Amino acid sequence: MLTKLIDSTKQYMKYEKDTLTTVVELPSQANKKLNVKELEQFNNAVTSQAGKTLMYY
Repeated sequence: MLTKLIDSTKQYMKYEKDTLTTVVELPSQANKKLNVKELEQFNNAVTSQAGKTLMYY
């Protein structure tokens, strides 16, 4: 049972790291000149990451 808890914790840590990394990198993309399609993709990425971040708070 302890092994399962440790594995779950490791998976959650990876998820949190990936989410935080993406959230930190997104503003640097906003400084670039984006065409309409790239802007739409950027907005979708921001919305997706915000949903993941706010889901736990």
